[in-house]
Amino acid sequence: MKNNILLILLLTFAACQTDKDALVIEESQYQKFEVICDRDTTLISKKGVKINIKSNTFECSKNEVVTLKFVEIIDKSDMILNQLYTVDDKGQLLESGGMFQLIDATNNSKTFEHPIQLEIPTETANSKMIRYSAEMQDNLLVWSATEDKVQLNNVDNLTEGKKLFKDNCSACHNSSLRAHMTGPALGNVHLFREKDWLIEFTKNSQRLAATGDSIARCVLNWDASIMQNFPMLSDNEIENIYEYIANESELQGIAKNEIDYLSECEILERGEFNFKFDSDYKYLLELSESQWVNVDYLAFVNSKIEPIILNLDKEYKNISIALAFQERNIVIPFVKDKVDSKKYSLWHPREKDKIDFPLGEKVNIVAYSYSGDFQYKIMEYQPKKKNNNIEFTMESTDKKEFLKTIEKL
Repeated sequence: MKNNILLILLLTFAACQTDKDALVIEESQYQKFEVICDRDTTLISKKGVKINIKSNTFECSKNEVVTLKFVEIIDKSDMILNQLYTVDDKGQLLESGGMFQLIDATNNSKTFEHPIQLEIPTETANSKMIRYSAEMQDNLLVWSATEDKVQLNNVDNLTEGKKLFKDNCSACHNSSLRAHMTGPALGNVHLFREKDWLIEFTKNSQRLAATGDSIARCVLNWDASIMQNFPMLSDNEIENIYEYIANESELQGIAKNEIDYLSECEILERGEFNFKFDSDYKYLLELSESQWVNVDYLAFVNSKIEPIILNLDKEYKNISIALAFQERNIVIPFVKDKVDSKKYSLWHPREKDKIDFPLGEKVNIVAYSYSGDFQYKIMEYQPKKKNNNIEFTMESTDKKEFLKTIEKL
């Protein structure tokens, strides 16, 4: 069903991009709701966002029905197809928890009498998220930071897990989760063993190794120091520690195979495990007007690189090109050179010889042309400090395959 929605979006998207001075979202992307003016109402969007509306929020009389339009852009595929990007007005990279707009279609009111609260489900809880508002710049919707922090809900497990990690684990395991100390780095360790194994190993690693478990033996032999036992911790407390590690690994953009000790112990060869956590994280965001809002935070940047430039084999009409991070919800547009119509550069509000960029992370460059015969190319790339000039040719034409692929980005 999702593929069908994406296909409809792509087909209609080409027809609606005519006004280059304003952001155009195809009408079919908006979900429509009807509410009664003087009643408290909770709506649920297609992607599980709760929309909590107080009575008399809109300009209307008692019992009057008001029609609302709501759009949610959360996934990278939606951002790519709608040409909505995660860059602020200073050219800084943002990681998005979702972009939203709610419109009073009955009265076309720009502001609401009472704030409307959104409860936005998220797999990763980031306490650094803030609210961004939007304005058009260079035919793009560009985000500006506000002073409003986005509240997190249902994160008691993470709070306890963080404290337990600090009290019981940080003496031997680096809190960065990437660097080794006395004990190995723990980034994404939850992906490589089942829950019961991790709980048992944490409580008494020597006892598990004594049963002949080869993985337990290997991990214990990683360093001459013997891992401390934690019989005083309950199963739930240990699970909260690993939930904290999982969430931090995601926030820091740690790749699944980045921690090298895992391969030494042949854990990768044993298969990848799915440690499910009973989490229900939510961002709480208030809307007081009908403009676009974005839940974002500034992405970690560790270097300056030469601009990423695409040299196309020919000029394409109605082409859209974006760079999407593999491990983060970051999508950045490429823009056409003012002189050379076959040259595209990663967008920045001010032209620079070097741009701020997190080195070491892989990205996908996604390009598609919707004029005449459909063409596209999706290319994996790892940016470098120098020489990011790429020869680029559109090769594929299967529209359905394109939609399936970007859905997984």
